Amino acid sequence: MVKLFHLNELGLTSIGEHWFYLNKDSIIIAQSVTQRYLHYKLWDPVIISIIKIPTVIFFLILFVMFSLFESKQKKKKRWFK
Repeated sequence: MVKLFHLNELGLTSIGEHWFYLNKDSIIIAQSVTQRYLHYKLWDPVIISIIKIPTVIFFLILFVMFSLFESKQKKKKRWFK
C-alpha cells in the first residue's frame, strides 16, 4: 500500500500496481475482455481511472460503503430474531 522510494521518501501505490505485481497476465486479459466484449471505450476512461486510485483510498471507500450498508441493515425492524 505504501512503497519506499530512494532517499526514504514514501509514496502510495495504486490498485493497478498491486494487480500487476500479483498477476501480470490477468490485467491484460481483463483489458482484452472489457474492450472486446463489453465496450471498447469502457477500459480507458473508466477502469483506468479506478485502478489509478491509491490502494489505501480504495479500501477506505469500501470500508465506508460497507459500514453504511451495515448500519442501514441494523435499523430495519425485524419480525423474527
